[in-house]
Amino acid sequence: MEASLSLEPDAGRTPANIDAATRISAIVCTRNRSEWAVKAVASLLAQDVPDDQLELIVVDNASTDDTGVLLPELVARHPGGRYLLEPELGLSHARNRGILESTGDVVAFLDDDAEALPGWARHHLDRYADRDVVGVAGRIDLDWPRERPVWLPSRWDGMYAGLDLGPDGRDLDPPAIPYGANMSFRRDALEGDAMFDPNLGRRGEDLISGEEHELFARLRASGRLVYAPDARVTHHVLPGRVTARWFLRRVWAQGRTNVRLATVLRDRRSRPGWLARAGYAAVQTAASLVLFAARSVRGSTPSARMDRLALAVQTAAISKEALRMAVRRSPRPSAAS
Repeated sequence: MEASLSLEPDAGRTPANIDAATRISAIVCTRNRSEWAVKAVASLLAQDVPDDQLELIVVDNASTDDTGVLLPELVARHPGGRYLLEPELGLSHARNRGILESTGDVVAFLDDDAEALPGWARHHLDRYADRDVVGVAGRIDLDWPRERPVWLPSRWDGMYAGLDLGPDGRDLDPPAIPYGANMSFRRDALEGDAMFDPNLGRRGEDLISGEEHELFARLRASGRLVYAPDARVTHHVLPGRVTARWFLRRVWAQGRTNVRLATVLRDRRSRPGWLARAGYAAVQTAASLVLFAARSVRGSTPSARMDRLALAVQTAAISKEALRMAVRRSPRPSAAS
């Protein structure tokens, strides 16, 4: 078990007050994507929020490319901008480092392969005029390197962090949550070690996620999560991800993530019986789905075939992960005396 992080209030920081000089800390966590991270940071430098209301933080998560050469100089163009090194590999570690170093009343995250549109920071801040709001999800438009793949069903856009809930703002009802490419929350809503779980989230090439869902599920207990369509970003889909192979890897990882999240959110204690039942049910469902997909490919569109295959892959991942956790957590019989 990794040590939890605690968040101590900054001595000079006052509680969020939108009527006063509320500040937003815009954080970009990056690893080996200097070409894209430069664009992300440049989009933050172009925001129309006064410099004394926007804090810019870049967290370099053990990059080995030229990130350490290009980004510090760019960050230095913003008064008080900071470039930090986080050697512990993992997106949750990088995000938590950014939170710990931030001083703003509102903490916002922008992915290193995304660009914030004009007004992004201001529109995030505007939502916090309502004291009941603890978290905001902004709109995320996907930018494909070429045409959108014909085989990709639109309902799987979440695998690429696409989010478009329409032109009007509204509450995010469960289970909807903000995506890390464009999200913010009140910094004083975090209590103790209530930051991103380092046991979840991307780590190198591992596509396990879920840290955002777990954090915002906890934040819901203290206020409202809302959708802000005018706080928009463009999320660039990297060329290596526009393949069926990567997509199915992402779907598989999401299935595993779902089991871990269900375990954490249901009860942080061991639940071997529930996991075993979930695993058994998932195995049956996965087998049925695979058989259904195999029988349904003829006469279907590429999108429909991929939809069935993705559902089968994700369900199979759920079954495998649930069974793995059930076996790992089941009490072992004591040795005979």
